Amino acid sequence: MLMDKKGNLVPISEALMEFFGIKENRMLEREAVVGVWDYILDKGLVATDENGDEDIGTVYCDEKLKKTLQGRHLPCTRVVVTCN
Repeated sequence: MLMDKKGNLVPISEALMEFFGIKENRMLEREAVVGVWDYILDKGLVATDENGDEDIGTVYCDEKLKKTLQGRHLPCTRVVVTCN
């Protein structure tokens, strides 16, 4: 679980280690969440009204995200919960 309010390093999954390309199994929660969201936004994987998408706010996982978030698509509100 990634929860730590004091800013201490917390354990991360092997999927997150692979996603970030790191060998260490601990990192700050905010770094993990921000890193995943940066990737999602950089790749344009969030459905938006501007793109004419019907499922606004849905994150569509590419191959790399499927391993990390354990699915093909999910509501954007589930990304933080799924990262741990």
